[in-house]
Amino acid sequence: MLSSARLHRSQISGQLLADVVPGRYIQRKLETLFRCRHRIAANDIDTHRKYGGCSKMKVAITGSSGDIGSELTPFLKTGGHEVVRLVRSRSMLGESSAYWNPAEGELSPDLFQGVDAVINLSGENVSGGRWTAAKKERLRDSRIRTTELLAETLAGLNDPPKVLLNSSAVGFYGDRGDESVDESCQRGSGLLPDVCA
Repeated sequence: MLSSARLHRSQISGQLLADVVPGRYIQRKLETLFRCRHRIAANDIDTHRKYGGCSKMKVAITGSSGDIGSELTPFLKTGGHEVVRLVRSRSMLGESSAYWNPAEGELSPDLFQGVDAVINLSGENVSGGRWTAAKKERLRDSRIRTTELLAETLAGLNDPPKVLLNSSAVGFYGDRGDESVDESCQRGSGLLPDVCA
């Protein structure tokens, strides 16, 4: 049986360990995170330097919280471009964002005043959940509705943005196994190639 003094020292040692170990763990995690963020920022700056010379643009992005949009937005900002995020939830509204609701056809043409380019990355998450009949319908409709609404809105402007870049999915070519594909290849078969088409 431990004496009360040894028990007290043991408790203090245990408490110190409990205080120090998580602190070191958190410190290592933060250092890793900052190193990674530093590398990304340095690569972004190098890329902007390499392809520099273009004037600063105002870019509206849908799907800015998705896999591609969440990387593209800080990349464009690093290059000095102004980014306006079109968000579908009023709770996500903040500085440099604007509300739209493609399901209800809500998109104010005023949002595009002074916008040079629109990048549409919006759509139901392809990897989020089983592809039930309802999910497949959402995958398709979420891309078609957003593209139609954007295209119709932009076409009705007196001074539309110069560029509309639209990305529906990365599955245009379908599953080709190890076959290399490029722009000269025909589209594949299946849900994602059909959605892209």
